[in-house]
Amino acid sequence: MAEQRIQNLETDVDKLMEYLKEHGKSDLKKVARDLGVEESVIQSWVDFLVEEKVLGVEYSLTKPYIFLLKTKKTKHPKKLDEYKKEFKYKADKKVPEKTAYLWKSHVMEVLERKKDFFYDEARRRGFADIDSLWDEYKKKVGEVE
Repeated sequence: MAEQRIQNLETDVDKLMEYLKEHGKSDLKKVARDLGVEESVIQSWVDFLVEEKVLGVEYSLTKPYIFLLKTKKTKHPKKLDEYKKEFKYKADKKVPEKTAYLWKSHVMEVLERKKDFFYDEARRRGFADIDSLWDEYKKKVGEVE
């Protein structure tokens, strides 16, 4: 029974979000009145949600209008095999004789952009001779075909 109540729990901020989904861009005073919440409370929620890039605010003269920002659907990162297959497919269509070279160059370029992170993590973990570790790592990654 308690589990069912928890599943149906809705906060006032949830009500604000639903209101904006239904009504679109809305006058902040009207939203406060319609939801039965003080305007200063709504404003504090809006300030936080604007900072978190969930809501936007526009002003018409001095009257604030609030609205939901469109959220980008996040793509799941491709697995290396999928990415490599797509890369090779595109390269084979344009320059088939250079596909292997381009793939290896691409991998090394991406790897080089990760070098600072690698060194920071190695230092944080207390590894010695980080240069040798980096060279070994580059060699292993370069062998992946």
